[in-house]
Amino acid sequence: MSDFVMPTLYAKFSKDNPTITTKFKVATTKRNTDFSKVNYNENEKFTPEIAKFLEPTNTIQIDGIVREKANLITKRHKW
Repeated sequence: MSDFVMPTLYAKFSKDNPTITTKFKVATTKRNTDFSKVNYNENEKFTPEIAKFLEPTNTIQIDGIVREKANLITKRHKW
């Protein structure tokens, strides 16, 4: 299980045959937000309940391209 008690696939591979095959379906929803209409305080601090979802977990790290995109999205927020 993940740190958020969600079903998560985690695999540890041996050197002999490091392969895994998975099959799953993904559904997405397109959302558009006009942020010019949002009352946003860039000095607002996240509550602990929200902040925990912005931290890396044991199975979901925040680095590389994921970190770059997150930093782009949250660039105005003061941590």
